[in-house]
Amino acid sequence: MATTIANLEFNGSEPQIVGQRCTGLKVQHFYEGESLRDPANVAYLRFLDVWHRVYFEIGTVFWRSGDQPEQPVNSTLAHGLLLNDLSELSGVIGKELVAVDYSATVRGDVTVIFQFAGGTKLSLRYDAQLDATRIDA
Repeated sequence: MATTIANLEFNGSEPQIVGQRCTGLKVQHFYEGESLRDPANVAYLRFLDVWHRVYFEIGTVFWRSGDQPEQPVNSTLAHGLLLNDLSELSGVIGKELVAVDYSATVRGDVTVIFQFAGGTKLSLRYDAQLDATRIDA
């Protein structure tokens, strides 16, 4: 990423996915008891048969590429991870990625918006206080 964005750091290399079609989307959720605590703990997007994962910490966007998401194995009912396959999400799957926009706040909240051809926006909004990421499309 060539530009600097106030209050935001990158860990890992942003993949060169703009202009490519999204062919897969999976989201890892974190649950505690019967409550969903982090709706988008990790988001996995596939372009050109390569999976890219994006996740967050305070004021930081983490990018990793190459690892295919696997169904998590949990050892307790108290908390754990779930993998949600959204590979039929209309407006995203099969659509060209037009842009990726980043923003952050002084307190460490991070927003990433993926804009797809046809007008669909997939947003990931990390709340530093809750240590959780919301996903919307």
